[in-house]
Amino acid sequence: MWRGSRVLVTGGASFIGSHLVDKLVELGAEVTVVDNFSSGRIENLQQSIDRINVVKLDLEYESFDEILKVFKGHEIVFHLAAVHGGRGYIHTHPADVSSIFAIDHRVFEASVRAGVDKVVYASSACVYPPRLQAKIGSDYLLREEDSDPFKLDEPMSADLEYGWAKLMGEVQLIAFIKQYGLKGVSLRFVTAYGPRENETHAIIALIYKAFERGRLSPHDLFIVAELKLVNGIPVRYEVTKKGGEVEIKECYCKLKADQVDETYYPIYLIAAWGDSAEEISQTSLYRCQFPPLST
Repeated sequence: MWRGSRVLVTGGASFIGSHLVDKLVELGAEVTVVDNFSSGRIENLQQSIDRINVVKLDLEYESFDEILKVFKGHEIVFHLAAVHGGRGYIHTHPADVSSIFAIDHRVFEASVRAGVDKVVYASSACVYPPRLQAKIGSDYLLREEDSDPFKLDEPMSADLEYGWAKLMGEVQLIAFIKQYGLKGVSLRFVTAYGPRENETHAIIALIYKAFERGRLSPHDLFIVAELKLVNGIPVRYEVTKKGGEVEIKECYCKLKADQVDETYYPIYLIAAWGDSAEEISQTSLYRCQFPPLST
């Protein structure tokens, strides 16, 4: 389905965005990357640089006419652009992350005006109320209905300004679907890590912290679970405890798609001496149970 598809990826030079770009190119899509390179890097795109169109554009401050010119001619938009960082950043930059409200609205409006068929919005597990898993050792599994953007007449809560911005991004997308007939889906990313990531996010921050303290060598890294993907969507963590105090309980996602194309990826977690299992699991993972958010 992707061969020849005209796809635009906002935030495409970022950690997650660049991997998405590489995969789309591999599948035969014609890809345009839009990024202001505030955190994204052109080096992240080296694998596909000769086969993509890269546009440096600030989606918050550029004129809407310029944004519209770039969006025209595309069928699908993956919207990953946002002002973001690790926990420390969103705690100390509440006004900066609030610009996500404006960025999301401009992307959705440009998509409608440009005749884009589908929008995939990168949301976050921060849309959930923190109180649900506030207790150390809690076994509570997050469900989609714990933060339901379709039920605007019911109370909602989210994790700091960043969480509210992402939750309102979901609400905005639904509004554009209702009013203009745009097709769209919001995907709530939980904990992603891997090549091209920096040390501001949870798992990489734990690795950095352990090395910085001099309490960890590369040989102390071990597999604690496998992440099972079905059609590219996380389904469950299957625990393989390898010693130490760390134990991650199984967490499942209900899935409506046909269970084919099953792929397993190893998940690595650091057990730095002196850190409890509870501390590691709290800072590394949201325990979750929810299907992909769709309309």
